[in-house]
Amino acid sequence: MGGRGRFKEVTVVAVYGDGRGATAVPSIKRAVEALPGSRGLLITNEELDVDVKQRLLGGGMDYNGYTEFVMYSLHNFIETEFCLIVQHDGWVLDGKNWRDEWFEFDYVGGFTHAALMPNGQFYKNYQWTNLPNVGEALVVQNGGLSLRSKRFLEAPSKYGLMRRQAPEGMMYEDIQLCCLLRRDLEKLGLKFATDEEARLFSFEHIGPPHSGMDVTKIFGHHSRFRQLLSNGEMLWKLTRKQTEEIYGEKVLLDLFEKHYGYTVHAV
Repeated sequence: MGGRGRFKEVTVVAVYGDGRGATAVPSIKRAVEALPGSRGLLITNEELDVDVKQRLLGGGMDYNGYTEFVMYSLHNFIETEFCLIVQHDGWVLDGKNWRDEWFEFDYVGGFTHAALMPNGQFYKNYQWTNLPNVGEALVVQNGGLSLRSKRFLEAPSKYGLMRRQAPEGMMYEDIQLCCLLRRDLEKLGLKFATDEEARLFSFEHIGPPHSGMDVTKIFGHHSRFRQLLSNGEMLWKLTRKQTEEIYGEKVLLDLFEKHYGYTVHAV
């Protein structure tokens, strides 16, 4: 089965081990609505009074535990060919922007500001875009809204790919998978989305690599500065001053307010 008929092979999943799973329910519902035929799943350490299917964890976990769970245990909870990870701060913006080409990859996440260079140097804030060997950058594709194949989820456990030792801030699962373990995963035949497809899939914060893009054509987003409260309401965790000062944020605020019509509650 090809095309959008494959949505029945997608589980929209959110993982919360801190009792806050209910905050992700709007994002789960939004994605299931955008991908007709998909199924929603909340993996939580506490059973909650929400109208989304739940599966319970054995106990609570912090973000380090979340990374371990996603890399080595999530596959045990997914019964479909793909899963779409969502969070309270990562959701689908427009289902019409879905591209069937993404089913050809094992991992698709939003193009971010961070990348690992061949010399082992990890750069943030798009600093790597000014380097002469920019084409060799392994750009982090944001995991907070990401499409992953079941075989991708299984690979770290199946092949014993352990997390690499890394400086503080590089132990997160999306950095580990997209940078430190990427070549090992590719040798196993797993395919990451191209940078071009990642830019169309989702954004975290836009930067120079997004220059000239029509942001209304991007499928979704993930950022700790934004939270979906309901289908038409969201929280904007930046002051107006910060929004004006951070590259591209005013463009994104206009996207949410003017294009999508969200009621935006600012801090």
